[in-house]
Amino acid sequence: MITATVTPPEIGLSKDPLVYRLQSDDYTGAVGEVAVNRLYFSGPILAGTVIQLLWNGVLTTLTAAVFPVNNGLQFKSGAGNSAFVTTNLPYFQGNPAISKDFTVSTDLSVPALVFTAKAKGEAFNMSAIAVAGKWGVQNITPGTDEKLRINHCIFMQVYLEKIGGAGQDKIYEVYLPTDADGRAEIDLADVFNSILQPKIENPYWTGSTAVISRATSRKYQLSVAEAYGRPTKIGIAATLPEKRVLWGGSGYFQQAGVSARLYANGLMKALRNGSTIRYVMADEPQWLTFICVEAYITGLQYKMEVVWHDNSTGTYTLASLNQVNNGEKIILPAGITQLNVNSYSTGKRVKEYTLYLKTGSTEKTLRYRYLADANLRDKRKYFVYFNSLGAWECQRANGVEDRTLELKTYSSSKRPAYPQVQGDGEQTDYYVSYEQTFQCSTDWLSREEQKRCRDLFISPKKYRYVNGDLYPIGITSSRLSEQTDDETMLYYQFEYKYLFKNDALLQ
Repeated sequence: MITATVTPPEIGLSKDPLVYRLQSDDYTGAVGEVAVNRLYFSGPILAGTVIQLLWNGVLTTLTAAVFPVNNGLQFKSGAGNSAFVTTNLPYFQGNPAISKDFTVSTDLSVPALVFTAKAKGEAFNMSAIAVAGKWGVQNITPGTDEKLRINHCIFMQVYLEKIGGAGQDKIYEVYLPTDADGRAEIDLADVFNSILQPKIENPYWTGSTAVISRATSRKYQLSVAEAYGRPTKIGIAATLPEKRVLWGGSGYFQQAGVSARLYANGLMKALRNGSTIRYVMADEPQWLTFICVEAYITGLQYKMEVVWHDNSTGTYTLASLNQVNNGEKIILPAGITQLNVNSYSTGKRVKEYTLYLKTGSTEKTLRYRYLADANLRDKRKYFVYFNSLGAWECQRANGVEDRTLELKTYSSSKRPAYPQVQGDGEQTDYYVSYEQTFQCSTDWLSREEQKRCRDLFISPKKYRYVNGDLYPIGITSSRLSEQTDDETMLYYQFEYKYLFKNDALLQ
């Protein structure tokens, strides 16, 4: 039987460790036996009597003395009766050479000292060397070695829920070699991350429609069985409890708190870093992404509370999501233009708004507050990316952008005919293309906002967002300055380029 002694959290992230430690209880061909030996006495043990005991390839020599020296090599001589055995018991129990391998007790009916091995194995069968005197050694219970099964391993299969939720696909199988104690360990993070990562549902970039994501949040289950022998024979398989994996990672210092990042105080939390309050521009894209951790939620509604510029308020239902099932990701638009917030009141401008999910009279999520930034902030730019928790995010950069243009050409040369000087030639450029590199700066960022911005630099999917159109980019900066210990704010200055070339001339 296979037992999982260590398992991942019920909801794990694919870029965090997802470790299973498995324990087999059928890894031994022979269980082995603990040796029990007896040192018996049949008469007086006179001073000078030498007792030599051999076990585990080591010979231990003990000498009887009237007045033993406290060096571990001498014990008190005596009549060899039960009183003699009782008197010498503390010596044999405290002798380091003996006590490290045996537990010592007495058998007063013989009389004798009984040595019970602390581990299984033939090595602890005791024998006497050059017996001279009224003593002897008996092996009451022979010790036998524990023998491991040949080629013992744990056969493991991993099944992942299909995107539609109906059925499972086998995505991985492996034979895990066990150690001498029948244990095996595996981290499944790389397996899941490679499968979940390419299947990221995009939100509606400009509209106000919610999207349910099933590709990056799926259940998985393990099937495990004993396997050993040559050729390897597989035993009866057992199925471990279902768990769920999401694409993303929480960072090494937050691995133990994955569930708390998704759900707190009975409410769902958005998959994003930083505060629940943000300043946003009117055209800045924003999204909220939640993971349903309940069995299912029915009658779910997307709600908005608005404070208008004249301090009047209003509460509006943005969308009805009906039923959301366990583990499904809900991707919701949250920007001012995306939600068309100003259309909910004639002649008024939005000052701030709060978004949350609700079913009936019960709120199901934390509240997320957005303050409208009415400053012009000319030449602003938006970068959309997939953050480390597996949700879409936006980072704004302001100010003038520096551009660098790099031309790339292929050249060919033609040697002129006689009487031109050798070495002269005509050179022609062809396949001319160019590549632009841009340098821009973020706003001033707090330490919490700084952590959010770091996700942009390492994200596998990042884009320049222009009026609902997205252009794939890559960050070319390899070294970014951050604040010193005394500073509480910073801004990032970074370089990026588009991940495509502009072919200006082909010939």
